[in-house]
Amino acid sequence: MFSRAMSNGRFGMEENSYQSQTNGVGGFGASALRSGAQNESADYNRKNVHLEVAIRYAKEESLRLGHKYVGSEQLLIGILRQDKAVAAMVLNSLGVSTDKARREMKNIIGYGTGMGEISEEDLHSTLLFRRIVETAFEISRRFRSDEVRTEHLLLAIIANERGVAVRILEVLNVDLNRLLFLINEVDK
Repeated sequence: MFSRAMSNGRFGMEENSYQSQTNGVGGFGASALRSGAQNESADYNRKNVHLEVAIRYAKEESLRLGHKYVGSEQLLIGILRQDKAVAAMVLNSLGVSTDKARREMKNIIGYGTGMGEISEEDLHSTLLFRRIVETAFEISRRFRSDEVRTEHLLLAIIANERGVAVRILEVLNVDLNRLLFLINEVDK
């Protein structure tokens, strides 16, 4: 069971493990989002479809707001936009919708300076974003899953305890312990 004890974000992973796990996932190699490398097998990509979709939606959110980076806040929106996925359904049951999270994201970070001038190739990931994805891979292994699902991404966001995504959840009065409990119940 995932607990707050794991929430310090330390899973004993090597520094280069992010690169080996995520190279090719949504074009987010460890060096930057710019690489666009798709080195992994088709089977791997098919197994991580929820991760791929969340990253694609996160990139769209960054571009929509004129930001040159993809962070935890955009990833949270990417998770919520997958309305049939476990994490989105759990968040919705707690009163968090895509629109509410998007509104709070705009209130917290505002619009970027690159409105309409940024392309997907200009985007880069934040260090926290990369840690979240790395942590999601570790969580999926702990749940004995052969894929990274939206609930693993959401647990990783919570486990890293900082970032705009957690602030959004707090502003929306989400009890993080209740959220952890509900995800663990669904994943049993």
